[in-house]
Amino acid sequence: FDRHKSKHHFERIVLFVYYLQNIESVAEITEDHVYTCYRKLTLKLPTHFSQAIIDTKNKKAFIDINANGIISLTNQGLNEVEHEMKLKDQAE
Repeated sequence: FDRHKSKHHFERIVLFVYYLQNIESVAEITEDHVYTCYRKLTLKLPTHFSQAIIDTKNKKAFIDINANGIISLTNQGLNEVEHEMKLKDQAE
C-alpha cells in the first residue's frame, strides 16, 4: 500500500483486495477485511462504506462481489494495481 499513490476510495479498496488476495492469500475476502485495512492504516473511512465497495465494483469493475458477499479482484483490478497505478516515487 505504501508504494502506491491512492487518493480515492476506489484505489484504496482495490489495493486492499489485491493485497489480501495476492499477498496474504485470504480465501474469502469480505467487507470486514477491507474495513480492517482502513482501520489498521488509520485512514479515514468512506462516509458510506458499503456503498464505496459497491461503487468500486459497479463503476470501476476492479472487484467482484458474489451473492455471499465474498469480494474478489477482477482482471481489470489486477491491471489497475500492477500496471496503471502510479508508484509514490514516480513523477506526476
